Amino acid sequence: MQTLLYFAPVPWDSYQQRSHYFVQHFLKRGGTGVVWIDPYPIRLPTIGDLRRMRGGPRIELPRPVGLTVVSPWTLPLEPVPIAGRLNGRWLCRTLARRLTPLLRDSATRIGIGRPSSLALAALDVFRPVASFYDAMDDFPEFYRGVSKASVSARERKIARAVDVVATSSSALWAKFSDLGSRRVMMYNAFEMSALPALPIAANGRRVFGYVGCIGSWFDWSITARIARSFPEVPVHIVGPCFSHPPRDLPANVTLFPACPLQQAIEHFQTFSVGLIPFKRSPLTEGVDPVKYYGYRGMGLPVVSTRFGEMARRGVDAGAYLIDQGTGLQAAAAAALDARFDRAVTEAFRREHTWERRFDDDRAFDRVLSWDQRP
Repeated sequence: MQTLLYFAPVPWDSYQQRSHYFVQHFLKRGGTGVVWIDPYPIRLPTIGDLRRMRGGPRIELPRPVGLTVVSPWTLPLEPVPIAGRLNGRWLCRTLARRLTPLLRDSATRIGIGRPSSLALAALDVFRPVASFYDAMDDFPEFYRGVSKASVSARERKIARAVDVVATSSSALWAKFSDLGSRRVMMYNAFEMSALPALPIAANGRRVFGYVGCIGSWFDWSITARIARSFPEVPVHIVGPCFSHPPRDLPANVTLFPACPLQQAIEHFQTFSVGLIPFKRSPLTEGVDPVKYYGYRGMGLPVVSTRFGEMARRGVDAGAYLIDQGTGLQAAAAAALDARFDRAVTEAFRREHTWERRFDDDRAFDRVLSWDQRP
């Protein structure tokens, strides 16, 4: 039996992300079971957490055969040493007793999608046949002060302890350069099979659109400048909003609530240009945005700031990059006038599926030490 114990970065019942597709691929490739450990707070609590607890529609995802979801109880004070120790070894042993029936007679692999004390302790307590850390973001950069220092130290310990670190961007690849051959590059992708068949009927309108989380990295000033430069073109912003828009937002900007993947794709079908207006920061330098693959899979031109992995896409078909305040109007105008190319879009869909991403260069096998199955 082949079981994956996966310490996830997001709850299972949330918008599907890289982690969801990874564990589904594990089951398709012969894994017999996945124990998905929902995340818990790894920083000190803030006032904003109360708003997040109240907000947003609940998403319930179907659970494939072989998947078990566990939500551990932990102390929400992980950066405090005594709480971190409790969340680590003591609670990990409690978790081990709970999971014994699921893991008995199984070759257990451990995947870590977020650097927590519980995940770090599990590497010792469960003694897996293989282990990996999926660095899909520069996690310490989400936090400040004591919380940032705590997460950074824990991430370094996990990176040293696991067999392999998978990185999703060039900046993260460089960050873990000291690991040498224990790194595996695994860029992001998109669920191309969920997209409508080509050619996609145009809605007859010109619309700038964004779908995704709106956090501190979202550049409202550039979004407003695009809207003011093209007052006749609607700008649709879709997703959970944790960074409040300015009060003087132009009238042609409309905000839409968070929605499941299929509704997000319905929004894609109303766009003529996909937007990725992110600020340049240490956090976004490590980002390879999944939405880029979704936009291009729809055949949409993309207007993006020059951050993270997007900074390398200026030569790619359909990518129009802007600096913080430079070339904005020209790039947006060119994107609005761009023509749909079916052949380019079909090729893009083939090349950027999650299945292709996991299996290219044997990335999936290397991350899981799959060739060393007992």
